Amino acid sequence: MAFKVFKMLTSQLKRAWVCLLMFSASVAFAHRASDAFLDVQSPIRPGVSQSQFQLSIALRDWDAALPLDSNADGQVTWAEVDAAAPELLKWVSTGVRLGGCPLTWRFSGLERRGGASHAVLQASPTCTGAGPWVLNYDLFKTVDSTHRLIVTGQQGGKDLLAATSPGQAGGLVLRNDSAEPRAPLDEPQSRWQTAVSYFFVGAHHLLEGFDHMAFLLALVLPLRLSMRSLRRRSAVAPVTEPAPNAVRTGQWLVLLLTVTAFTVGHSITLALAVFGVIGAPPVWVEPMIAVSIAVSALLNIFPIKWVRGVHLAFAFGLIHGLAFAGLLIDAAAPVALLPWALAGFNLGVEAGQLLAVGVWVIVSQAFIHRPEYRRLGLPTLSWLLVGISVFWFAQRLEWY
Repeated sequence: MAFKVFKMLTSQLKRAWVCLLMFSASVAFAHRASDAFLDVQSPIRPGVSQSQFQLSIALRDWDAALPLDSNADGQVTWAEVDAAAPELLKWVSTGVRLGGCPLTWRFSGLERRGGASHAVLQASPTCTGAGPWVLNYDLFKTVDSTHRLIVTGQQGGKDLLAATSPGQAGGLVLRNDSAEPRAPLDEPQSRWQTAVSYFFVGAHHLLEGFDHMAFLLALVLPLRLSMRSLRRRSAVAPVTEPAPNAVRTGQWLVLLLTVTAFTVGHSITLALAVFGVIGAPPVWVEPMIAVSIAVSALLNIFPIKWVRGVHLAFAFGLIHGLAFAGLLIDAAAPVALLPWALAGFNLGVEAGQLLAVGVWVIVSQAFIHRPEYRRLGLPTLSWLLVGISVFWFAQRLEWY
């Protein structure tokens, strides 16, 4: 008896040690979404314009591109920000260009967005003559492949809401004042373009949001999703189908209910938060997302009969929805386009979620049927998720 207890404890310690070894590898994946925000205010009449551009860049992103913490003490002071501002202005001047219009940026201070400090830069371009306004954005191109620029404001009397990434082919057309014939951009088209643009933002946010992916993985790890059972079910099945196949087929129903519960949960809080009905500071939302991963993974190891994955998906989905809403709230999207941005973003999140689950189902077919998976694979992967979530929790406490 004592030998069995010792063997069990040794096995658990080995799994915990594997988690600790993976901490260093998880650093690269434990990051917040890298987003910058550009507010554009431009008059209706083309020609000599007095437009106002305001660019917000998170200090953490600034420090990743240009060392900001000069004394490496882990704290960024105003003196360090002020001393590094000239280098930032030079870098932004080469990375943010507006067609043939010169942009002279000036540093105007700091602001808080989503619980994080951002540097604010302003420019007032003066462009003479007609011609298209094409924004070429190359900041963070070689620093962070997940970076996005959210563009909002008023352009030619219309609400502006778009997203672009560093090095986007052709740039982002903000305005076209050329004399060439062109179909007018009516309101339905602008709404549709907003929805499509934010569909890709939502899909990108889910697929590059490793914390959301880890939560989904924790939920689907216990499911034995056999594609063979689906093929047998689609054929003419015998009257007395073996019980294991029935159980495996039922796992697909559990997956459907789990994904649906997560969708319903995060859609509720995403909509309520974006429209200002509820509010939650990221100071507790971001750490709680890490907690959701840890709890879901621990229940794979120490299951509680009355706690189902569907329940976890819905309950924690409410918290994940608040995190999804952070991007749209920080962007200060125009009210007229907000419903379309929300719809496109939410559909993009669902598309990314289905793609991620689909990839796991296909990959897992190579080992999901082996008895070693239930005995070793599931606990080991779950302990790994617990370890990573603990690391993320501690890291996010430092952010705030």
